[in-house]
Amino acid sequence: MNHSPSAHPFLGLSGPWLQTILMVLAFGIFSWTLYRRLGLLRRGKRAKRLDRPLHRMAWTWVYGILQIRQFKYPVAGVLHMIIFFGFLLLLLRSCLLMLEAYFGGVSEVGAVYAWMKDAAALAVFLACLFALFRRVFLRPSRYSDRLLPEHHSGEALVILIWILAILGSDAMFEAAGQALLPAEEGASPVAAGLSGYLEGMGQATLLQVRLSSFWLHNVLVLGLLCYLPLGKHFHVLLALPNVFLANQEPKGKLREAAEAGQAFEDLEQVGVGKLFDLNWKDLLDFLTCTHCGRCTDQCPAYATGAPLSPRAFTLQGRKLAYKSQPIWKQTNGNPDFWESGFSRDGLWSCTTCGACEEACPVMIEYVDKFVDMRRFQMEIGEVPEELQKPLQSLERRGNPFGKARLRAHPFLNSEKVPLVSDAVAGESVGDLYFADSAALYEPRANQAAVAFLELAHLAEHPLGSAWSKEVDSGHDARRFGEEGLFQELRDRNQSWLTSLQPNSVVVTDPHGLNALKYDYSQDLPVLHAVELVELWLQEGRLQVSNHQESIQVSFHDPCYLGRRGGIFEPVRRLISSLPKVELVEMERNRSWSFCCGGGSLNLFREELGQQRMAQYRLAMALETGADLLLTACPYCLLNLEDAAKSSNLQSWLGVQDICEFVLSRVSPENTHEKEGVKA
Repeated sequence: MNHSPSAHPFLGLSGPWLQTILMVLAFGIFSWTLYRRLGLLRRGKRAKRLDRPLHRMAWTWVYGILQIRQFKYPVAGVLHMIIFFGFLLLLLRSCLLMLEAYFGGVSEVGAVYAWMKDAAALAVFLACLFALFRRVFLRPSRYSDRLLPEHHSGEALVILIWILAILGSDAMFEAAGQALLPAEEGASPVAAGLSGYLEGMGQATLLQVRLSSFWLHNVLVLGLLCYLPLGKHFHVLLALPNVFLANQEPKGKLREAAEAGQAFEDLEQVGVGKLFDLNWKDLLDFLTCTHCGRCTDQCPAYATGAPLSPRAFTLQGRKLAYKSQPIWKQTNGNPDFWESGFSRDGLWSCTTCGACEEACPVMIEYVDKFVDMRRFQMEIGEVPEELQKPLQSLERRGNPFGKARLRAHPFLNSEKVPLVSDAVAGESVGDLYFADSAALYEPRANQAAVAFLELAHLAEHPLGSAWSKEVDSGHDARRFGEEGLFQELRDRNQSWLTSLQPNSVVVTDPHGLNALKYDYSQDLPVLHAVELVELWLQEGRLQVSNHQESIQVSFHDPCYLGRRGGIFEPVRRLISSLPKVELVEMERNRSWSFCCGGGSLNLFREELGQQRMAQYRLAMALETGADLLLTACPYCLLNLEDAAKSSNLQSWLGVQDICEFVLSRVSPENTHEKEGVKA
């Protein structure tokens, strides 16, 4: 007897007709909903995201298919991978069951696939059960968000139950078939096991169980398809495209304020003030968000109580987008982004550290959006009062400290650093040291810079200096939205850099490193001090004493040196080369480092959180048991040291620049007097 749904009517309709009606309805609803949702992208501005297709395909394989970022959170990552790959295997099964309504027996593809399908179904079933248990009873903190007015766990629970129902209905369909035809070939082991519980039913009842389970499965699958564009699981369809279209520029490079070929001065509007001032990829980010909370879990502003949650920002943006273009209603408005509930305090709380972007498994971009929104706020004069003074100082004096050039700490004629000279146009400058504002105008940062320059002197590495011509690199002004001021500072520096044409530029400030590499137009090699010091130690140009006391140190990765600049290992090789020095890593290190909050102009304003980011970071360093916390950024040095003083932690944990520490370990034989060499 043929027990295929194709041969038996259900609800008064034959199998083929019922399946056709269901598919026409489902695909009609899905197509219209998808069209309306993706129609939002057409209202965004242009963005170039189809360059380097082969690179993008490889990128998608690593970050989209293999999903290597999932394993930063091992439990959730493993669960997600089981469900993801299990569904890929079960997708064939669902397609075959759709065809079963037309062609009886097409879903029976043999014992091998039956075993593979059962293994995948069982793994997905158990993973969903455990995920339900986690959400209902364990409730990981990142699933909640104090800045989200709506809680989205209920939707996740519905989807998990929905998936379990799909798996259960399929298993019951096969079990009833096995009970009807015990000798059926290719039956799955799960069906064989479940069929024993159905043996007492009559043939007619078993047939109804089989048909009901079959149609329930197909309705659930098609219903889920219709639902995907309406809820948080839209990412099932959009995640891979969003990863493929991800920004492939260096992490520290910002989106330009003006499009290619367009002058900044000719812009009618600077930055983003309303929803559809964003580009289409920004809008796609809103639609793709998975609600996982990894971005907010890594955000230093959120962790310390500031009114910023990257997840809340994205979901509020999505809500505003959906409100502006409902599924069944035509609208043409361009709503103000602040209608979404996102606060201006939240916007200015971002340190642009990039931790949120590093954590996102679907490559959602935040920093460019925030900077574009800040550009608009600058344009209309909505600037936090605390930022007005340093920005004015940058404009008037070329540095945020508001000090006159005569108040700078010149390196020329320094007794400790006789090797450095003030370069002038026409001379062979060789390698040039670019100090940037902190080293020139802040005494503590100057000490760290002098330590590096003394190491250069001891290593007999000539460095030129143009401190008398320098103005601030403009890195911080740009990231706080003052694009016009940044361009003025950049042009002033580029003018003398062009006239000197050094072989390379060396910096001690990672913000200057990032600006010179990615914001300036010169094609000059730019090195951070730690890269040179590590090289000098490798080459034996610096002799380190073996008679120092043993010490444990931890290293704070500055955001624009590590996560944005990609310089992680030179620092660690440097530390490991020092005798009797043990590096003990904080839990959050390298690309997962925690921003100290002192970067750029944040140093000049009070944080809005309940605790300073630097104090939060110091607590992480104390957990390592280290004697000394090292860093390689003047702003990190200032902020962490100040936090240690204000928290009375100096007796427990010292804070030093890494160049100061290396200099303190240099052997006396390497500190003989050397004649100054003019670069």
